[in-house]
Amino acid sequence: MLRRRKKNTYLAGLVQVVTPQTTIIAFDLHNVVFKKQTRKIVMQGIRLLPQGTWRYTFSPRLWYRFYKIRSQSDVAEDIFQKMSLEYPGLARFRGDFIRLTNSQRPIPAVMNMIKGLKERGFSLYILSNIGQDTFQELSEVFPELQEYFNGAYTATAVNNYVHKPHPEFYEGFKQFVNNDGHEGKQIVFIDDLKKNLSAAARCNISGIHFTSPKKLQRILQNLDML
Repeated sequence: MLRRRKKNTYLAGLVQVVTPQTTIIAFDLHNVVFKKQTRKIVMQGIRLLPQGTWRYTFSPRLWYRFYKIRSQSDVAEDIFQKMSLEYPGLARFRGDFIRLTNSQRPIPAVMNMIKGLKERGFSLYILSNIGQDTFQELSEVFPELQEYFNGAYTATAVNNYVHKPHPEFYEGFKQFVNNDGHEGKQIVFIDDLKKNLSAAARCNISGIHFTSPKKLQRILQNLDML
């Protein structure tokens, strides 16, 4: 029996008892597995000013265009690429931009849960709007992403940076895990944004709304996953 399913409406789609044989688990990255290091981002940004970023940092028109593009995309790589088309001088700062984006630190309690789920035999995946190149660099800094997760499905230039909460992104992920040998398994997706979970539910992906490590642990324990 699945316990307390009604307390999390995003879990209503579960049709089987949650076990490593029936279920795979997908994690969002930002604000779930990793926490942004705001102070580090600010300090790195200040250090870039003398290198020429000041020309763009203090441009009201550029910020107007940024927010316009940002309203249409949640993928940092995509936003930077489109901004670089309008401001070609930005292109040389692409590596710096990716490093700024990756100024993240793992949330220890969540990493411990991920390790526990892996030890229990669950197949774990990353389902994130992080760009492919950005994720590649992040995984080099934090090799545990390669150690604990079976794979990562991210936004890519090849797919025109389709991302959450677009249905195409979730359907692509389902095909991705099916190709990885998990056809017929149910998916539990952990994300901090309700709009992403609602969209996933419409694609038959169950979800857990992440609000804190403590609450996530309680839900996983109620499902006998930990």
